[in-house]
Amino acid sequence: VVTVQPSSVGAVIKVRPLAGQGPADFATAMRADRVAAHLRVPVEVQPGSPDGLVTLTARWRDPMRDLAPLTDVPAWSGDWAALPLGTDESGATVTMPLANVSGTVVGGLPGGGKSASIATALAPLLADDRVQFCVFDGKGGSDWAWMQDRAALFNNDDEDLAAVADQLESLVAVMRWRLQNMRRLRGGSSIWNTGGLTADLPLMCVLVDECQTYLDKGNIPRGDKDREAARQRCEAALATLVRKGRSVGVWVVLTTQKPTSDSLPSTIGANASTAIALRVKTAAAEVAIFGEGVEEGEASARDLPAVPGYAVMGTEDGARRRFRFGYLPEDRLESLAQDSAGLARPHLLAPPAT
Repeated sequence: VVTVQPSSVGAVIKVRPLAGQGPADFATAMRADRVAAHLRVPVEVQPGSPDGLVTLTARWRDPMRDLAPLTDVPAWSGDWAALPLGTDESGATVTMPLANVSGTVVGGLPGGGKSASIATALAPLLADDRVQFCVFDGKGGSDWAWMQDRAALFNNDDEDLAAVADQLESLVAVMRWRLQNMRRLRGGSSIWNTGGLTADLPLMCVLVDECQTYLDKGNIPRGDKDREAARQRCEAALATLVRKGRSVGVWVVLTTQKPTSDSLPSTIGANASTAIALRVKTAAAEVAIFGEGVEEGEASARDLPAVPGYAVMGTEDGARRRFRFGYLPEDRLESLAQDSAGLARPHLLAPPAT
């Protein structure tokens, strides 16, 4: 044994092979199950490190299981390519990019912690004047009431689809104004490549919680043409924001407890850059969230424990990563939102007068 170092999962033990024995041969001879039985904890054996040693990882901690509620805002470096979400099984921080990302889909069973998880992920952005929040709470309740003072636009009316469509279309108008004027304003077409976000050209975070309220055809009473027309307007507006908003600082987050093709139409899901699944029961639900099924060996949201916050994230490159969201209690979120309420600037959600 050369070294024993503590790690987030237990300990890392470095072992030098016997004379004349290569690391791979030594690792094969040192069967993980034998070592695990001796140490009475799970052990992984990894040969072939650059220093010629064999690495044994002894696991008696589970960083995801042992994750405690946060007492303050998750630490964020300010890097728009790495918004912290939570912790993976190795104890590493899992992040998600916001730069050049126009859409994120989040789905999972009721009680899986979708709203609390996304709220905690957004917490580092609350005190940043380069972010404006537009919240549509499809539950029609008070889950997002803590955000109301900080949001430039807040709507928790789950009945008036026409009003929601009007507001979404106003956001599309702002996005189109940015697209048409970005070169004049910045000398280039992308906000991310020409100085980044500012208080006057902020990230438009459009959060649509339980998006099936506004998108699912099954929610429309038979023969209600006006409501169906409003639903179609909501779908068209959200699809346009997700499809075209990437370069001008528009980020749409859609959550649903009913991940189906009706709740997440392909016009929207196919253009979302990132997807996150909390626990689901069926393969069809995973396909609705990720756009494709789970390959053998990939992390599956069907295998997640029935504990809030566990999730699988998929990215544009097809990678999937299992992790657990951090959790910041709602009273702390509300305090943060109230402290930064003066940063809400509703006038930025309308195109400037010409």
